[in-house]
Amino acid sequence: MADWDQTYNEIVLVPLQRCQFADTLDPVIDNFNPPVGTPLVRSDSVSFDVTDNRALRRALVLVTLDGETYCVHDGFAFRGEFANPQSSRTPIVGGYHYIVKRNGGWTTPPTFEVLAIDTSGNEAT
Repeated sequence: MADWDQTYNEIVLVPLQRCQFADTLDPVIDNFNPPVGTPLVRSDSVSFDVTDNRALRRALVLVTLDGETYCVHDGFAFRGEFANPQSSRTPIVGGYHYIVKRNGGWTTPPTFEVLAIDTSGNEAT
C-alpha cells in the first residue's frame, strides 16, 4: 500500500481548461433581397448577409454582368462602379450585411458570387 500512496502523491493536478473543438462549419451567405431570381429595376440595390458561427476572415464579393466579372468588394472596400455612398457593409452578429448599388444601375441581370472564408479556413461560395 505504501508504493501506491507514493505514486499517487506524485500526480500533479492542473485546473481543467475549456475544451476547444475544431470549427467545421462553413460561413453562410443568405438573406438576399430581392430574392434570387427576382427581376431588378435599373436603380435597385441588392442586399445580403455573410456570417459565420465563429468569425469571418474575409469575404470577397464579385458580380458578373454581360459576361464580364467585376470585383464589388475585395474584403476591405467597395471597388470600381460599386464604390458609392449607397453601397455599404455593416457589421452584424457573426459577420456583415451588404447593400450593393451599381453606379449607373443594373444594365443586365447580375449574377453575384461571394467567397467567404472564416478564421478556421472554412470556405463558402
